[in-house]
Amino acid sequence: MKRMGPEATPYPAKPNGAACSAFEDSTGDRIVVVTCGTGFDDPTEIVCALVHEAVHVWQRILEHIKEKDPGWEPEAYAIQHISKGLIRAYTETRLP
Repeated sequence: MKRMGPEATPYPAKPNGAACSAFEDSTGDRIVVVTCGTGFDDPTEIVCALVHEAVHVWQRILEHIKEKDPGWEPEAYAIQHISKGLIRAYTETRLP
């Protein structure tokens, strides 16, 4: 990520915040990273923050592939899949 350079806010500004950042290299390859603070007290708030960031990941993907109207069902499945990955990653790395 360091060699690609951040394109957006790289880290959450608050302990109970989350952020979506995109990194792109000179060939056009893009990496999208979600960071999530550890100050959340309520598991529901963690999930909500991750789903919110999943939408931003999806928006970055659409921007990258220059897609304007992917359709409702493909969009819903994409956000579901991205959300599941973020929630799973959070639980595997942040929960005891």
